[in-house]
Amino acid sequence: MRRFLLLLLAVIFCLPAWAQDEPTSGTLTHRTDRLLRIGFLRPEGEADMTPVQLEALREYLLAVPEVTAAMETEGYEGIGLFSTDGGRDMLRRLNALEFDVAFVPARAWAEQQTGYTVILQTRRERDFTSSRGGRVLQRGVIVISARSPLFAQDELSDDDVAEYLTDQRIAVVASQSVAGFVAPLLEMSRRFGIQRPRGGLIWFESSAEVTKAVVAGLVDVGACEEGAMEETLDRSGLNAEQKNDVRRVILRTNPVMTDPVIVHPGLAPQVSELGRELKRALRDFSLQGGFGRVQLQSARDSDYQEVRLLLTEFDERVGEIGR
Repeated sequence: MRRFLLLLLAVIFCLPAWAQDEPTSGTLTHRTDRLLRIGFLRPEGEADMTPVQLEALREYLLAVPEVTAAMETEGYEGIGLFSTDGGRDMLRRLNALEFDVAFVPARAWAEQQTGYTVILQTRRERDFTSSRGGRVLQRGVIVISARSPLFAQDELSDDDVAEYLTDQRIAVVASQSVAGFVAPLLEMSRRFGIQRPRGGLIWFESSAEVTKAVVAGLVDVGACEEGAMEETLDRSGLNAEQKNDVRRVILRTNPVMTDPVIVHPGLAPQVSELGRELKRALRDFSLQGGFGRVQLQSARDSDYQEVRLLLTEFDERVGEIGR
């Protein structure tokens, strides 16, 4: 039965080839206009916002009198939409102060040096809410396939897992993902003393693609975001028992924040009427279904300080790994 499920999933998922090790870098542009510039990740991988949704957002904002009045007061003549070539390109462009509003990976916000302010964070059905302050959180996992020699063992000691992981090649998502990349590799270092597996890393575009590779047996070990993994398996039609036949979680991370929406320092709601109106309008647009299954809720910089601490520890324990 297990073998049948693996073969079935391989067909259902129609696995694509994994990405190259190095991304193509975007070119920084200089601001020569008076557009309110909205930045977002190109629509692939873990990115949530599509060009169609962003165009609908632009039209929505231009139809909100309070937003357009505040834009006119602060000298903006229109709204421009700009996609970035992944998280690293987003970070470079934030550091160049290119965007007024941006939908970013949490890591990009934590590493930017120009004072962008968090105003909102993403919420999906797969995320969960903390008991402290209602923050939206997610977890990372390290998961093994049914082919792994550890899969059928009833009890797994830390020594068994450490010895196994040390030599494995691990499927991972882009390094900008805090839940899917940073947290699992950091927890592996904390718990098992593994800085980097000797087998190396194999890069995939998203947690969904890592999940597909693991359950289809193309790789034995994967690191990804737990909610995205479970959502991917749910979409394949597997029930709880069948899920346990095709993957096994051997490590879970502590919860981390979902990705934020940020604004230019000059548009922080504390100092800008336009910033306040944008925050309200963005949230309303999301609650009306403008971003599909993704909604936005209020957040602030202090909610994300733990991300900065996590990245500092990651740099100390694991070091620089990039894609």
